[in-house]
Amino acid sequence: MLSSLDILEYKLRTFLSASKVAIFGASGGGRRALLLMRKVGKTPIAFLDNDNTKWGNLIEGVKVFPPTDLGVISPEVVVIASVRRDEILKQIYAMEYSGVVIDLGEMELLVICGTLFKIFCDFFCKQHLGKE
Repeated sequence: MLSSLDILEYKLRTFLSASKVAIFGASGGGRRALLLMRKVGKTPIAFLDNDNTKWGNLIEGVKVFPPTDLGVISPEVVVIASVRRDEILKQIYAMEYSGVVIDLGEMELLVICGTLFKIFCDFFCKQHLGKE
C-alpha cells in the first residue's frame, strides 16, 4: 500500500512532467493556481468551471470551458482550485476521468519546495563551490 507521501510525490512528479494541465475553478483560486503554475514554467491548456456565465471567457489568455468538455480537453492533470474540492472531485470521477487530480494546496507545496530547493542550491554553490 502506498503512503500518502508516495501518492503526493507521484502527483507532483506527474504535474511537473505533464504537457496538458487544466485548472478546475475560474475564480480567485483558479487565478492563484495560474500564478503558481507560471512560477514553475507551466501554462494551463484550459480552465473548467460549473458557472455557465464564465464559459468562453478568457482568464489571462486561457479559455474557460464547461466541465463536460473534460474528455475533449483530455488533460493529464486537473488542478482543483476551488473551495468546493470534494464536490468537484466527485464530479470529475463521475465523468470517468482517469488522469491525476491535485488540489491547490498540493500545488502550493510544490512551489514552496521548489523555491526552498533553489535557495539551498544557491547557498550551497556560493558557500562550497565559490560560485554565484
